[in-house]
Amino acid sequence: MSKPRYYLVTFVALICLFMPALPLHALPAPKIEPKPAPDISVNIIRMTPILSANAGQEDAFLDLRVTLSNNTQRSMNGRISVSMQTRTPVLRSALEKWMNPASAPSSARQVTTQDFTSLSPETSVNIDLSIPASQLPLGSRDSWGPRGIAVDALDEFGVVLDSARSFMLWDSGVDFSPSKMMFFIPVTPTAQELLDASTLETSLNVKPSTRLLDLTRLGSNPLVTLAINPTLISDSQNRVQALTQLTSTEVSTLSPPPEDGPATPWFPALDSLAHPLELLPLGDVDLQRLSSERAHARLAPSLLDDWGTLTQGHTVNTQLTNLGIANKKRLIWPVPKDNQVNPDSLNLGLKALKQADSASKAVALLPAELLPPKKQLTYTPSSTAAINTASEQVSAVLTDASLDLSLSQSLTTSDAVGATRGTAESVITHDATSVAGRQWFLAQSAVLTRELPAISRVYVASLPRDAKLLPEAEMTLNQLAQARWLQAISLDQALEEPVPDVKRDETLKTPEEDTSSRAPYPSLSDEFWSQPIALHDEIQTFSSILEDPQALSLPARFLITQFGAVAWRDAIPQHLDSIEKFKEHSQAITKAVVAQPSSTINVIDSSAKMPVGVSNNLSVPINILVNLETEDLRLQPKESPALTIPAHSAKTAQVAIKAVGSGDVRVDVQVLSPLGQTVSTPSSISVRVRADWETSGTAVLGGAVLLFLIVGLIRNIRRGRRSS
Repeated sequence: MSKPRYYLVTFVALICLFMPALPLHALPAPKIEPKPAPDISVNIIRMTPILSANAGQEDAFLDLRVTLSNNTQRSMNGRISVSMQTRTPVLRSALEKWMNPASAPSSARQVTTQDFTSLSPETSVNIDLSIPASQLPLGSRDSWGPRGIAVDALDEFGVVLDSARSFMLWDSGVDFSPSKMMFFIPVTPTAQELLDASTLETSLNVKPSTRLLDLTRLGSNPLVTLAINPTLISDSQNRVQALTQLTSTEVSTLSPPPEDGPATPWFPALDSLAHPLELLPLGDVDLQRLSSERAHARLAPSLLDDWGTLTQGHTVNTQLTNLGIANKKRLIWPVPKDNQVNPDSLNLGLKALKQADSASKAVALLPAELLPPKKQLTYTPSSTAAINTASEQVSAVLTDASLDLSLSQSLTTSDAVGATRGTAESVITHDATSVAGRQWFLAQSAVLTRELPAISRVYVASLPRDAKLLPEAEMTLNQLAQARWLQAISLDQALEEPVPDVKRDETLKTPEEDTSSRAPYPSLSDEFWSQPIALHDEIQTFSSILEDPQALSLPARFLITQFGAVAWRDAIPQHLDSIEKFKEHSQAITKAVVAQPSSTINVIDSSAKMPVGVSNNLSVPINILVNLETEDLRLQPKESPALTIPAHSAKTAQVAIKAVGSGDVRVDVQVLSPLGQTVSTPSSISVRVRADWETSGTAVLGGAVLLFLIVGLIRNIRRGRRSS
């Protein structure tokens, strides 16, 4: 090698050797260009949900409607091509592969094409396609199930510009054992709905949000089981309006509803449920977080005691009976953190259930990933299990993460899909319109049935708690209910199914301590609970001055319970804002009863009665005690008189006192409950005590009288002498 070439090679080698040592900021950052929109985009907006071939029927058609959009500034010519898989996918992973836009459409055959011409710039057009079943590569009757459909938009040169993929479902009429399916839909407020309701101007169980109404209407579908927050249907929750009525300008009686009288349903949709209503923990309490923070050991009053007390009697169970729902079950539905459930949350829920009703049966609703089979299976096992807790064995239904995601894509908007619990590792990236989501769910459920077509198994899917439905959700559910390979069941029916003979780790493991996972959450016992619990205690005391204390204390306890709702888990600022709003309103109530300020009072007797005015700005009468407190021994209160003050009025109490000295004394006026607890902020009165003025005045007056007598006597003596 010549010397110049040797030096060149050595120089290049040194550069390569020291290149990693160069500072990163010395290298230009790669420029990421956004992916441009295709000249022509295509989307499937309508499709025959299930193509059925009844005996002797030869004129079945697969109907498609696609939207073509010209994203350019020029007219476009081209064609659309529809292809279909020639083989039925037998694994859910094969379905995901088909939906991946980067994968080649394997084993697909073109079934129809249609040209389009002079598509105007920046416009869209709908194209309807009707393909006879005889033109589709359906194969034998045993080849029933999903087939991938690809709709390609090609330019005039045959270049594919965009592609939309979905599944058509082929029901050949073959015999099989359908999968038993159950959709759990939670009916519980979101963080924003709780925040809006915290103004206490409306109550969610009296005026539910549109989203809650939409969710509940789905309960008439045989596939759907509603899991509701009990506070939304409780009679006692109706009295939340009392908190607003107390400070209104009109007089209110605050009479509670009769325990055995007719109850108005939360709304008419509860009259047409396909399956019994299931109850979540009261307030939809976040048992998982309560357990992980160990806050339940420090709550005062105990949130669990509230749950047990408030679910007794007419507060919930009578309402359910009036709705025709004899419910003796409670769902323990913890929200996993990092796909883990603390077993303490189940124990916490069991403890609360026993306090509420010892006859109630606990059912745990958990992600299937938490209890995986101990060995790999070639099929998906039934979604029922029995898990061991610290005190007993609990029945469990396990939700499938992929089915959860599919159900969300079928029924909900994209913002709710992202909140789905425990999503599958390979997330489907296609546009989750109602058509694509529906067909995706149908395809998955058909594959589950095909895994073991002779054995029926139970599968469970659920929506996230903040799900917001698409307008087409009801129609989509009705179409899903028509699938012959799906059999709708209730929770009771699912629990009657034998637990599958699949070895699982039936005892939940306590998650490893991970302080980083709790970093975003303030301490429940401090920032979360100290303020609302203090407000609760204040209202609990204040309520004792009303003729019906529960008219105020019970709604307040419901609201305090809801501060532990799952909805607040990732909405910390809104949670604290809600507490602040509750604080403002509770203070407006407690400050409505005040001792009226007074000018300086003069006390010149050793025993007297001091007038103290108290105003009641509530819309109901109150019963109070008026008490005087002072550290100055020259003035000693002798009693705390009782006072009944009508609504929106004031009265004056005459408080007996004893004065034992003279001087200026500062007296605190306290408004007490009949039990002697302070219910209002004390006010101060300045008192000028002159207890010796009475003695001095009497001596002066007596001396003056004696002087007059002496003067008169002297004058009479003088007059007598003159007369002599």
